[in-house]
Amino acid sequence: MTRCNSLGLSGNVLVVANQAKKVGQTSAGLWVLDVSDFARLQSARKLQDITFSFFDTSGPASPGVHYVWFVDGQFAHVTTGTKDSRPTNPKDNQFYIIVDVRDPRKPREVARWWLPGTQQGDVCLPNCLPERHKIVDGYRSHTIEVLPEHPDRAYIGYIDGGQLILDISGLDDVRAGRATNFTPKLISRLKFSPPYTAWTHTVQPIFERGLAFVSDESVQDACADAPKLVWLVDIRAETNPVIIGTAPLAANASELCKRGGRYGSHNLSPNFPSPTSAKLKNTTVATFFNGGVRYLSPGGHPKSSQRPFRHRRSRLLRSTSTTQQPHPRHRHQSRHRG
Repeated sequence: MTRCNSLGLSGNVLVVANQAKKVGQTSAGLWVLDVSDFARLQSARKLQDITFSFFDTSGPASPGVHYVWFVDGQFAHVTTGTKDSRPTNPKDNQFYIIVDVRDPRKPREVARWWLPGTQQGDVCLPNCLPERHKIVDGYRSHTIEVLPEHPDRAYIGYIDGGQLILDISGLDDVRAGRATNFTPKLISRLKFSPPYTAWTHTVQPIFERGLAFVSDESVQDACADAPKLVWLVDIRAETNPVIIGTAPLAANASELCKRGGRYGSHNLSPNFPSPTSAKLKNTTVATFFNGGVRYLSPGGHPKSSQRPFRHRRSRLLRSTSTTQQPHPRHRHQSRHRG
């Protein structure tokens, strides 16, 4: 059994993440699909009907692809395990790879990076084994953003590993044909745990302001892993990112923790470089599971230490509601779930 819970569209190429329920299952990886012919899409009954190729990343320790970022029509930035990956801890089973899809019928890996100490054979072992938190969710890649304003940087939520900024400038050599592959380099890592409970989900840079919104993900019911927050980070000095604020929780957070299911932060709306996506510079849209959707805005300039976050709007939406709907201008098409 597999699931497809992340996708990216650029031009006529659609890439879709495919993750297995368990490691070791086959047919997990990245679908590369041809969406150029609408009539063909209407008649398709299965993904194979519109497939350019399938990039298989299944393996004995790999569940396949969880997340994909694909905005330039050339390279897919992927959270996945691989056939040859051997994590030092079973939960460290996905990392960052870059897949060249310029020839969509022949995708190929051109780069990979994982946190040192999380794969067997790392030369730094055993001294670099990462510290395990009280709640162990794994040192692995999650959401990746590579934006056209800074195409030589990858901004990654690395779950128990916190916020990462990677130098991927070596991709220029691959693009120009001067190299077939390269290794990304770590610029900085910002840890939120301890004392907090980790699970960094998304890093959303706002370059014009020298800031990044960073979200945790709540992964346990009834706030057992609380608090899960949206952070405000000063990234003007990318080698030394600094936390300068957190978004306040809802006034009824205690009630939401008892409502059932999960309460706490999750997704942030990404600034996709497309004409159909809003380019948010002063706000972010954050989801909070049973707490609905919240619109947040940092106050003032990064140098300000007073009131670093304020509520722009707060509208609690229940997934079961059929009458309470967001205003059309606030609607957001999510491209990732989980």
